[in-house]
Amino acid sequence: GSSSCSVCPAGRSTQMRLGSSRCDDCSRGRFSEEGAPDCHACQEGSYADSPGASACQACSGDLTTRFPAAEAVEQCMCPQGTFRPSGAELRSSCEPCPKGMRCEFGSDLQNRYGVNNGTYPLVQLGYMTMQEDPLKVYACLLPDHCPGGDTASCDRHRDAAVPACGSCLAGGKTKRKK
Repeated sequence: GSSSCSVCPAGRSTQMRLGSSRCDDCSRGRFSEEGAPDCHACQEGSYADSPGASACQACSGDLTTRFPAAEAVEQCMCPQGTFRPSGAELRSSCEPCPKGMRCEFGSDLQNRYGVNNGTYPLVQLGYMTMQEDPLKVYACLLPDHCPGGDTASCDRHRDAAVPACGSCLAGGKTKRKK
């Protein structure tokens, strides 16, 4: 008998099994071109959401993925140091993190309102933001008045309803240094 050689179609490979004639689908997050001996991971900033992909799909706009081999469009997020603003028309754009805030990978303003269980822009130590405008950052006169973290966070004796935690709570008094 005679044997013939053939190549695997795009999206499939022999998975590096020498002499194998079996072509298997590339798994999610991986792709192959026609005749490739193995599947390759999608690069950061792209994903393959179904098995047998011949190419990866790029994340839209400013979005990227944290790691190679992403398996779903939901893994496309804003890079560290930026955040995704609210509003449907802006869902593929990322804005720089405001001074005095920190934005981890995937920061999304909608997460602040419980839309998803993900990260959102947080305030750094020595700064604070008000509930009404969570991206308007106030530098505090004394850093220990403002612990950072969530919106409207002040030291326990400071008034979170006042910008920069600038007042004592009712009944409290400011200690003056002599």
